[in-house]
Amino acid sequence: MNVRSQNPWPSMACLLFACHRETSPAPSAFQAETQVHAAAPDEVARCGKESVTRAAVYEVSIRKKITRDQATLLLVGDACFSAAATRRGLSRSPLVAATLRAQFARGLLSALHGSTQGDPTADEIRRFRDQHWREVDRPEGVHVVHTVFLSTEGDKEEAERRSRSEAVTAANQLFSQVHAVHSEEEFRRVVQQQVGENDPGVRTEDLPPFAPDGRGFSTEATSMDPTFAAAAHGLETSRRVGRVDTKFGAHVLFLVARLPAQYVDLPTIKTMAAEEAHAERTRLRFVALLRELRSNVSVSVERNVEEKTLLFRAHTAALP
Repeated sequence: MNVRSQNPWPSMACLLFACHRETSPAPSAFQAETQVHAAAPDEVARCGKESVTRAAVYEVSIRKKITRDQATLLLVGDACFSAAATRRGLSRSPLVAATLRAQFARGLLSALHGSTQGDPTADEIRRFRDQHWREVDRPEGVHVVHTVFLSTEGDKEEAERRSRSEAVTAANQLFSQVHAVHSEEEFRRVVQQQVGENDPGVRTEDLPPFAPDGRGFSTEATSMDPTFAAAAHGLETSRRVGRVDTKFGAHVLFLVARLPAQYVDLPTIKTMAAEEAHAERTRLRFVALLRELRSNVSVSVERNVEEKTLLFRAHTAALP
């Protein structure tokens, strides 16, 4: 990127330097106000009352990713034209005051964000792992298909459901027919033969993979019943069919696949957690700043300020 071609200050600052080096019998008021020289040890240059410090040059060079010479020219240009603007009374302009306030506000927020840098702490890493366990700390999972005979737990208001004993009996009968199958297709075929498709009290579902504690691997998946999850994880490739009873009813399970655990090493987790940790620190400090402002700063807004602004614009537009 050509810095000089995109910003007029370097060329203008060079012109100012050149004007300063030329001898002039009667310098103008503007030239006298904007003469460039260094006075204090930490100063790189001074334009009237405007000082350019080494620290400012360093910060600008880092933030804009330019050389220190380029940063110096930028700052000298700003300082000289700022001195000239002050001399002409522009520092009292409402627009300048609003711009300065905006710069102070953005500077505060930038400093706030900069103060949150640093490696994530042990607590921040733990929270990141808990929140993103599917990506960085996922245990072994299982993918199962199950047929459940819904039970009413003694509640006969839902006519399509069986009593607990009826559901268990039906599930045991189905289990005796499928306990030796070794494929999902065969399991589904036997279930259809034994149960059919028109019984509203029976459901056959293909469940998304889940962890031993029932947490679903998909963000859309709900957690499984702990008893059901433990029974599913107890299945093996050599014994794919199982039986378990839960509060929902009597289940016959078929293990489709076991999914290996997926872990990410700690250095990589630290790198991944850093961005979220910094964002959360910044958010918390911003919230603390807002609370401080609410308790220490009085804010009042004219209720009809918009109406007054419109009237002012209409009045000034009508002026010759």
